[in-house]
Amino acid sequence: MGDTNWPTLASSEYLAMTLWCLDKYEEAQNTCSYTIEGMKTLLGSDHPSTLNATHNLASILKDQGQYQEAEKIYREVLSKRTEKLGQEHQNTLTTAYELAVALDSQEKNTEAETLYRQALEGREKVLGKNHADTCSCANSFAWLIAAARGHTEEVESLFRLALEGAETCLGKNDDWTLTYASNLAKNLWKRGKLDEAQTLYTRVMNGREEQLGKPHSDTLEAMSNLVAVLEEREDFATSEIVWRGLVSRREELLGSKDPQTLDAMANLAFAIAKQNKYAAAEPIFQSIVSGREEQGRNTGVVEVQHIADLAYVLWKLGKNKESEVMGRRALDRYTSLRSWSDEWVLMCVVGLVTTLIAQGKREEARVLAREALDKGGEEIPAEIREWLYENGSPAEMNESCLSPGSRLRPGYLRAICFTVSFIISSFIP
Repeated sequence: MGDTNWPTLASSEYLAMTLWCLDKYEEAQNTCSYTIEGMKTLLGSDHPSTLNATHNLASILKDQGQYQEAEKIYREVLSKRTEKLGQEHQNTLTTAYELAVALDSQEKNTEAETLYRQALEGREKVLGKNHADTCSCANSFAWLIAAARGHTEEVESLFRLALEGAETCLGKNDDWTLTYASNLAKNLWKRGKLDEAQTLYTRVMNGREEQLGKPHSDTLEAMSNLVAVLEEREDFATSEIVWRGLVSRREELLGSKDPQTLDAMANLAFAIAKQNKYAAAEPIFQSIVSGREEQGRNTGVVEVQHIADLAYVLWKLGKNKESEVMGRRALDRYTSLRSWSDEWVLMCVVGLVTTLIAQGKREEARVLAREALDKGGEEIPAEIREWLYENGSPAEMNESCLSPGSRLRPGYLRAICFTVSFIISSFIP
């Protein structure tokens, strides 16, 4: 029958698409290129079937990260489809959208935005708002604007368009619907609309559990997003519940000593400590520190923060000797990583000085304070420098003075809490 008869070329095109779906990109690309050459000979370069195959070749290249090559082919197909089919034809709109994605991937934002808008307006008109292609276009367009101009109201409206359309055409618990819900929640969270963000993240978490199972990585990501909003709202009781679930699932999926599990445990302990349940937080922090030691991952900043966290909790429980041991350990490691004027080092100094004074070790406290002043110098922020020089803790030294409105950070702002519980005698002669 020959290599350029229609049945052979149709089978070749089907094979190329199958290979593409199986992520066998090189074979798919070669088969698709063969199909295109045959179709050009049999049908002509402007025939709709030839253009379909050429569009598919560009998509195969795009999926391999070959955006420049894909862009060139998409431009050719878009020009011909616009001429032959019109700007509002569904195939023309598909190519416009895919070209926008290729341009977006190369950070060619201005032209990508124009094409996204063209594709979205065309798809709303031709396909309607409640079509999967319209939803995907709105979602991609939203992310382009968010990357270029931040999470604006326009981004919110585009994410809402994607979500509401997907709920109608795909269902409320479809994977794409939940993805769009998560994207909208992020936009709302960034813009301070925490009530709706929490509602959406809760929905995504429950949907992922139902869809994928509790220990799935996508479920864990949804839970992490939810607790971030809860902690910004200072709803630490609910945060504790979610973190307990997250720790349990990460232990099941990754193991109890996995770094991600230990990170989740640290956040659980933080949520517990923020409710003044220090006795419950202590064994969790002890497990984290010992787990990092067993892994040999005990020298980075994050790992040292966990040691400082434990020192703080021990101090709150009145275990000053144990707190001092952990505080010195944290300070030794911090100063090997950062300068004495670094905020983490200084907060560790503040905590350790306070612990020493609580034990009546005023001379050791004075020596440490002088060392921090000598080595940190004028680079030390004024509030902390004043604290080190003066008798007692200044009234303004509280959890908000260095990081207004922010979430308390483990090992840093917690250490400031040391300063508000004692009236410190002069330890600079």
